Amino acid sequence: MRVYSERTTIINTKASRAKRFEAHAGAAHVAVIALLALSLFSAGLYVYAVNRSAVQGYAIRTLEKDLKELKKANAELRVREAEAKSLSRVEEGSNELRMEKVDALTIVNVRTNEIASR
Repeated sequence: MRVYSERTTIINTKASRAKRFEAHAGAAHVAVIALLALSLFSAGLYVYAVNRSAVQGYAIRTLEKDLKELKKANAELRVREAEAKSLSRVEEGSNELRMEKVDALTIVNVRTNEIASR
């Protein structure tokens, strides 16, 4: 048989309060650590997203610059093509190759179903 005194009851009550306080304090530490980890994860994710968008922006600017240069080169090639197709340029080329102008034009009609003729 156990006999409890008033002092034992007070000590047991204080001990149980201390255990409950330690349990709450441990849970609070875990919550603070979890909140801190979540904050660090969010900050890292934000830095990653900002860096990725900056890299894409740089790539877009580079592509736009290349596109501008290609459009300029295309315009220059069109001018050179027009110059090459001009009649004066063709006449100069024919003179360099010692070609002569045709005086009379003769058209020859050939039947399409004949293979050879004498």
